[in-house]
Amino acid sequence: MADTATTASVAAASAANASTDAPPFQLGKPRFQQTSFYGRFRHFLDIIDPRTLFVTEVSHGCPSQWR
Repeated sequence: MADTATTASVAAASAANASTDAPPFQLGKPRFQQTSFYGRFRHFLDIIDPRTLFVTEVSHGCPSQWR
């Protein structure tokens, strides 16, 4: 019985995580419409991780210890 509940919850989570914003994959075509600012913005968010823009020197200094 627990396996059935687990399977149902996993299926529900998968359905909830399926984004309706993102179009399906098409080889050779951009994922988001490039004619609008929002489409270009989503493209760059998809390519880069914006969290890397807020890295401080202190948190980035760790790899310099290995030189």
